[in-house]
Amino acid sequence: EAREAGQEEALAHKRHLDRLQGAVRHASLAVARHREERADHAQAALARRAPRPVPPLLSRRAARCCAGHSRAAHALPCAAAASRVGAPPRDAAHAHRRRPRRAQGDRRAARRRA
Repeated sequence: EAREAGQEEALAHKRHLDRLQGAVRHASLAVARHREERADHAQAALARRAPRPVPPLLSRRAARCCAGHSRAAHALPCAAAASRVGAPPRDAAHAHRRRPRRAQGDRRAARRRA
């Protein structure tokens, strides 16, 4: 009977150890997953901060426009303009860019010259 009790106890002990080992494994997996997620997150943040590359086919006007705005939403009208490089961009987003604005100083200088 003592041997049976001893076996029971040993079994209980083994079960306990197995459970502990399982918990440890689970925790280490969770930690690894968390690390990966954090790394992904950092990558994404870096990618968001980096200036977006301007697609090579852009007209000079659209390129200037794209370079100033890193938001993807803004790159869309630029891409539309890029698809018809020859034509002036027709979309409203670029309508005000038709003529380059003269700098304030130019105007003053012209007035002084006149």
